Amino acid sequence: MDNINSRIKRIRKKLKMNQKDFGQKLGLTQSGISRIETPGTTVIEQNIHQIAALFHVNEHWLRTGEGDEFSDTRQDMIDHFSELLMLRPKERIFLQTFLDFKPDERELLLRFVETFARKYIKKLQQSSKTYPHLLSNEALPTFKANSPQEEN
Repeated sequence: MDNINSRIKRIRKKLKMNQKDFGQKLGLTQSGISRIETPGTTVIEQNIHQIAALFHVNEHWLRTGEGDEFSDTRQDMIDHFSELLMLRPKERIFLQTFLDFKPDERELLLRFVETFARKYIKKLQQSSKTYPHLLSNEALPTFKANSPQEEN
């Protein structure tokens, strides 16, 4: 019988992993893996997402048995990562744009951001002698966590 439980077991076996090792990657015990491989057991969303993301499994296939078992396209990986972290559309686009750069270009960008941050903090500290309010709690930006549904 083909169901999500048997598909999880099939993936684990294709990866040549025992239940203990597979479980450790997912933060589950060996008995937890045994349970989710048992036909008829409900597999929670978090486990489905983790299996898809960690092992590059096509989530649609995992749920339905339709399509290819493994997904190794970059966009699929970004989609899984974005879902796991509940990235908003602008954050997803930022990630995609960053990853469009070549590795050496990403390194240059990161160095620029680090240098900018250091210089900015230094300037703030120097300016605080003349403008003490610049380093006050009221003047510093505050960030609130937006709910995943909120879009910018």
